[in-house]
Amino acid sequence: MDDSSYKMPNFDQEQLGKLRKEYKAEWLKGGGICTYARGPGRADPHALNLSHAAGWGGMEAELHVSNAYYTSETMSGDVPRAITFEDPKNKFFTSFTLYDEAGYLMEGETQINSKMWKPNPEGTITIHFNAKDGAINSLSSGGKPFNYIVRHYGCSQLVMDGKSKPLKPEVVKD
Repeated sequence: MDDSSYKMPNFDQEQLGKLRKEYKAEWLKGGGICTYARGPGRADPHALNLSHAAGWGGMEAELHVSNAYYTSETMSGDVPRAITFEDPKNKFFTSFTLYDEAGYLMEGETQINSKMWKPNPEGTITIHFNAKDGAINSLSSGGKPFNYIVRHYGCSQLVMDGKSKPLKPEVVKD
């Protein structure tokens, strides 16, 4: 039995980084929708590569069991924004997390989930980005460009039907 350690192949890291960047851009242009490996021949290989480049492998959708992740486009952080949506009422919870232009977590108040957020009087949810003090459910990128990922854990029927993708916040005007 050979007990030698695994040796990583010497990949061209510059080429790999360029390809990953191209795939992520193509993935976002297509709506940032993750494709899941559903078994041999059940998913488009290129769509899987795009999802993998975006950092997701995943599992096939199953009501109240599986998760769904959606990514916004990168936007400037120099203006306040907000998005209002129907509470998806996932079995476990829903979360929003901010990332910088390179795809890394940002410091500060950059995440919120359905166990923390405050609903509007009629039951919808509003998430604010880079808002003035006092805004409910407020996240901040510190004025820097950002994108965010919405994660649905234990997907509800609303999510399974593709009706909960709060990805396009609007600029809030004073």
